[in-house]
Amino acid sequence: MRGVDGARAKPDAAIALRAARTAAGWAVSAAVLPAACLAATLTLIAGTGCERQGTPDTARTGAVDSTSATAEVISRGRAGLHAVVPSVALVGEPVKLTVAPLTDLGTPDLKWRGTLEIESTDSALVSFGPFAAHQGSFARDIVFRTPGFQRVTVRSDHGETTIAGPVFVARTEEELRVRAGEPARRLYWGDAHGHTDLGDGTNPPATYLAYARDVARLDFTCVSEHDLQQYLDVGFDTVPSGWDSVRTVAEEYRRPGFAVLLGWEWSSREWGHRVVLFPGDEPRYVSFRHAPTPAALARELAGTGAVSVLAHPTGSRLTPPVVWEGYVPGFDRAIEIYSGHGSNDESDFRETSDPDPARSALESIRRGLPLGIVAFSDTHLSTPGNPWPPEIRDAPWPGGLTAVWAEQPTEASILDAIANGRCYATSGPRFYVEATLDDRTFGETLELRAGTSARLRATVAAPGILREVQVRLGDEVYRKFAGGGPQMEIELTVGPFDESTAVWLTGRSDDDERLWTTPIRVLVP
Repeated sequence: MRGVDGARAKPDAAIALRAARTAAGWAVSAAVLPAACLAATLTLIAGTGCERQGTPDTARTGAVDSTSATAEVISRGRAGLHAVVPSVALVGEPVKLTVAPLTDLGTPDLKWRGTLEIESTDSALVSFGPFAAHQGSFARDIVFRTPGFQRVTVRSDHGETTIAGPVFVARTEEELRVRAGEPARRLYWGDAHGHTDLGDGTNPPATYLAYARDVARLDFTCVSEHDLQQYLDVGFDTVPSGWDSVRTVAEEYRRPGFAVLLGWEWSSREWGHRVVLFPGDEPRYVSFRHAPTPAALARELAGTGAVSVLAHPTGSRLTPPVVWEGYVPGFDRAIEIYSGHGSNDESDFRETSDPDPARSALESIRRGLPLGIVAFSDTHLSTPGNPWPPEIRDAPWPGGLTAVWAEQPTEASILDAIANGRCYATSGPRFYVEATLDDRTFGETLELRAGTSARLRATVAAPGILREVQVRLGDEVYRKFAGGGPQMEIELTVGPFDESTAVWLTGRSDDDERLWTTPIRVLVP
C-alpha cells in the first residue's frame, strides 16, 4: 500500500429546458468553438477543423422562443488557470504538465497573454524553466525524481495560481500492481456523459471532443447524445446521420493516451436514463423506441460488449429517476453518484432539483447491486470536464469526474475498468484513492467466514487539504478519520463480519469537494 413511476418532470419542463439551451448556446458557443481548432502545436488556427463558427444553427434554435421563459446562464465569477498532470508517474519518466487559461465560463481564454512559471514539492524536479503562453492550452515535459506524492504549482505573471496533482511517483512498475503477477495499472480520468448540438447540447461533436482532449485534458470521454430528448424532440432519432457522424469524429480525435468511447443516452422516461458505452468501434445503436425496456435493450446489445451506466438515478425536475425493477444483471454495471444535476447519495451536498432518495446510489448499495460508482458532468454546454462551468437551470453544479484504474488509456481497457468497478467518483477534483480489503480492491468480492475480520489499507490524497475520510459498511459510517494534510494513509481492521455487506470510502476536502469509491463486496455465506 502506498504513501415504474419514472416520469416526474414538471409540466413546464420543456419550456425551461428550451430556454436554458438557447441562453447557454448564445452565451457560450462563440467562446467554445475555437477549441475545435486547436492544432497539434496547441496554437489556435481559426477555421481549421471547425464544423461551424459564430452563432448556433438558426434552423435548430430559430423555432425556440427564448422570451417565453426565463433562463439564466450564471458565471461562477472566476477565471484562471487549469493545470493537469498524470496522477501516476515513474521516477525518471517524462510526463506532460498542461495548462489552459480559462474564462469565467470555463472556456479557453483566447485573449490571455503572459508567462507561466512552475515549482514542485519535488525539489529534484526536472523541467525546462518558465514558458510563454499565447493561446489555447500548453504542455511542458517534466520529470519527477523523488518517490511519493508530489504536486506542481503553476503561477502566471498576472498573479494566477493553480495546483496540478497529486501525482503518485512510483519507483518501479511493481508498485502499481494490486497482486503479484497481475498487470500494473495507472489512474486515468474521464467524463463520459454529455451532449452536443445533435441533441440538447450547444456545440458540435468536434468541439466537444476538442474541449475534452485539449482543454480539460481528460484521458477518456464519450459523446453520449440522447436517442430522443422527448421534451425537445431532438437526438439521434431526429438526425439520420448523427450516429455515423459521431463515429467518424471520434476516430478523428482519438490519439494515443486519449480514448473516445462510443455510446449514447438511452432516454426512457418510464425506466430512467442509461448511458450505454461500447469497448470498440463496432457499436449497435438501439433507440428506446425500438427497445422500450432495459431488458429489451440488453437483449438487443448482447454480444457487443456494451455496458450500461444508470444516469442521474434520483432524478430532478427534468430527469426521470431510475426504476429498480428494471435492473439488468451483467448489463447495468455502474451508477452515476454525481453530475452537474447534483449528488445522488442522500446527503445535503449539492442536491438535485427534485431528488427521490429511494432511487439513490446509496440505495443500490443497500440492495446489494454490484455497480461501479462513477460521476460525470452531463454537460449540455458541450464542455466535458469543465472545471467551472456556468450555472444553468436544473444543472447548477460543476460536473463530476470518474477515475479508473486501468492497464492503459484505450477504449477497451477503460471500459473494462468501469464494467468491473475499478473506479471511483469525484465532484470534479482529481483526488488519488486506492484501497484493498485483504487482497481485494474496488469492485471485487472478498469471501469470509462468519465472525472473521479483514484488514483495510487505503491511501487518499487531495489536490489541496483533506478534511475527512469515512470508511463505510453498506449505508453506515464505520469509522471517520479527520484530515488536516494533503494525504492520508489508513490501516484498519474491519469486522468481524456476520453478514454480507459492502466496504467503501467517502471523503471531502477543505473546500468541500467530494469523493466516493466503488465498494469492495464482502460475501459471508
